[in-house]
Amino acid sequence: MSLHSLRSIFLAALFLTPGIAHGISSTDTVNVGGVTDTVHAASDPTQTYALFLPSRYNANRRWPLLILMDPRGRALVPLKLFQAAAERYGYIVMSSYQTQSDGPIEPNDNAINAILADAQAKFSVDTHRFYFAGFSGTGRLAWYYAYSIPSNAGGVIEVGAGLPEPGLLLRERIAKDSTAPFAVFLGVGSTDFNYEEVRALDAKLKVFGIRDHLEIFDGTHSWPPESVCTDAITWMQLQAMRDGRLAIDSSWVDSLFGDAARRADKLATVDRYSAFVLYQQLEHDFGGIHDITGVKLAAERFAGSESVKGTVSRLAGFTAGEQSFHQREDSFFSDFAKNSQQRTDKLRAILDLDALRDRAAQTKDTLDAAAAARLLASVFVRASFYEPRRYLAQGDTLTTLRLYGLAQSIHPDDGQLCAERDRLFHAFAQTKPVPGELACKSASKAPASN
Repeated sequence: MSLHSLRSIFLAALFLTPGIAHGISSTDTVNVGGVTDTVHAASDPTQTYALFLPSRYNANRRWPLLILMDPRGRALVPLKLFQAAAERYGYIVMSSYQTQSDGPIEPNDNAINAILADAQAKFSVDTHRFYFAGFSGTGRLAWYYAYSIPSNAGGVIEVGAGLPEPGLLLRERIAKDSTAPFAVFLGVGSTDFNYEEVRALDAKLKVFGIRDHLEIFDGTHSWPPESVCTDAITWMQLQAMRDGRLAIDSSWVDSLFGDAARRADKLATVDRYSAFVLYQQLEHDFGGIHDITGVKLAAERFAGSESVKGTVSRLAGFTAGEQSFHQREDSFFSDFAKNSQQRTDKLRAILDLDALRDRAAQTKDTLDAAAAARLLASVFVRASFYEPRRYLAQGDTLTTLRLYGLAQSIHPDDGQLCAERDRLFHAFAQTKPVPGELACKSASKAPASN
């Protein structure tokens, strides 16, 4: 990844006078207090982004900047999720249409450089409070951008992904002889196939002494609901006060802490493990800015309870089970490349997908159901996206169709996948015989041969 251009733009742009919007001319009309769907970057008109300016925005003060990076360039998707919090706390939000994952890094570099240049030239931004938020592959990239401008990055909001490279934290610590100066908010769905990776990163950040917060939401591999996005910005406000980027508002901190502590106390009567996690989070989140003696003692007390120790043990078991499954999964896809002629039911049996489906569907043990759903999600995403890309690049349409069939057996009602299978099946069947089982239901009338 080339980060030189990013830093070069920063060095040039920081000569701008703080607190004054310089107003580079543009044909785009910008809305204050609302969303501007499309803005063309002045430095590169091919770069576009969606923009939100809070209703009280003016050029007489500096405003924190939230940069959103969707892995498919769907700029309005995350912007709508963060808009309410941005209005409440006064954030400028810029969300690129050109960011992407699972491809070259350069388009992301170009997109972020264009946004940073526009932000500092057109608007009054606080150059010490830039926040990078990404989901999946773009969440990983957020680390690179924040580390490239550590004195300007207030935080990273990463959803559904871990580090971009295993040794990043150690390398940066050795290079700078310090921990990351920015805060990290992690979010992940309870059935996200990257769930264990994100939980492992949360633990690793604490070992490295990096301020972080993990929030798990009900859902799959996706941006989180609006409530979690609001929590992320609220938490960043708190961390900005802790590290001196924002003046401390003691009454707000007291209110925030009190509300969370009362939730933990109430939760303790029905779910001791969840209360234990919340007490620990309060200890980590408010240290140095609020008295945490009570929640620290509560966390220590709950850590010794049999119910909490039992849940911790079960979660460790799920982690080990997932690691074992992924080894089998890797072997499966490796062997599949050598023998891809097997029928879908045989392929399902190799990975015991029927048993996983039954576990995921049951409601008695929600922890076990979520763990099974994550394993199914991992197979699905590999069979419906990553592996087919490889085979299509090799011109192997037949193997791709067999993988699509395996993926469809996991999610039979996935209309988007069915449509892609239908398109590929019809195109291939025009020139070569194709087993009928490889067609989606909507493709059943296409020419076929067994």
